[in-house]
Amino acid sequence: MIGRGMNVWNSEDSTMVSKRMKGTDRLMRATTYPNNNNTNTEDPTTTTAASSVGNDNDTDDGTMVEAIDDTPVNDYQIRPIHLPDLAYRPIHQTKSEAIKRATRVREATRQRYAARPALLQVFRSAARNRDNMVRSRDLLRVFERMGIMLTKMEADIMIHAVDKDNNDGITYDEFCELIYSPDVELGVNNPHQVARGRHVRNITKSLFMDIARKAPILGRKFDAIVKRDRKYLVNKDEFNTVVLSAIRHASKEALDMLWSSQFSSSSLNNKDTTQSKRLINEGLVDWRDFIKQTIEVENEYRPPTPPYIQGAKRREWEDRRLYELTDGNEDPILLLNKFTDKHQGGHHQQDDDVILVCDKLVNRQVELPHRPHQCSFKTLNYKE
Repeated sequence: MIGRGMNVWNSEDSTMVSKRMKGTDRLMRATTYPNNNNTNTEDPTTTTAASSVGNDNDTDDGTMVEAIDDTPVNDYQIRPIHLPDLAYRPIHQTKSEAIKRATRVREATRQRYAARPALLQVFRSAARNRDNMVRSRDLLRVFERMGIMLTKMEADIMIHAVDKDNNDGITYDEFCELIYSPDVELGVNNPHQVARGRHVRNITKSLFMDIARKAPILGRKFDAIVKRDRKYLVNKDEFNTVVLSAIRHASKEALDMLWSSQFSSSSLNNKDTTQSKRLINEGLVDWRDFIKQTIEVENEYRPPTPPYIQGAKRREWEDRRLYELTDGNEDPILLLNKFTDKHQGGHHQQDDDVILVCDKLVNRQVELPHRPHQCSFKTLNYKE
């Protein structure tokens, strides 16, 4: 029941209480009435324009604050990341401050908008030039609509970090790399060369992964095409023929890179450029070493196997070796409780009762190892 003189945050919703559903209020406010909030709004520099983005029926009068505080006050954690200082453009800014500020903006953009499937539409709305590229002024306009006031220096830092062609603009692939790629570093020296090298490494990695997936096919084809008098040695033409038969999209530059990587640098250092080219073009390579090198690259970049896929014997063996690996720093009784009766699900306690269930000795736990959380009225952390 609504008291006298106490208006809800959105007075339009008060007439439709029965139809109101969870999530109707976009801001997910923590208090029912504006008069119940204890937010300190004396500092005008911490106010943001987030209250003006939404319905016209909001009655908070622009007093909403995104303050970083430990106490649960009104409108706490409306946004997943608090960026109150990015609502204004700094007047006197150094390069280090611009790099730090641009890094924060990029991290917030990746966490907030990277999961959206309509990223291509965002790029189209930002790239209004005929060359279909996003430049620094376009980036400034996009972030200004988001309520983030970037400077020209910060926009240039973000553009140059992924610009491989050094044309002061980014394509859609470079824009996706700016949003998604975790390897992008802002503010490095010679950013165009760093971006170009990162692009070459990604292409080389994908090429080696494709070759590693077809390693058995390559082995059979190498064995069929090689001559008997040379055993396992192949020349450049045979090498290119076998690789192209397995990977049809490999370019001439990629084949030359793969072939040149088979010759060690020590064999080429003592020779001039002409002799090195002749050795590379007319030399022979053992194709078994090429397959071995490819598999080593695949194992280097292969993600680790999750523990739930490993067998039970493997996990038990790792648990029993834990005390040896820690050099005896942990209590052996605690380590014993970690893996003893692990399949029955629980740790041993002194007050536990040992009972017989289905011909197995198990523990009846007096105290739960994982207690339920206490439910309370809190503002949930939703992403836009």
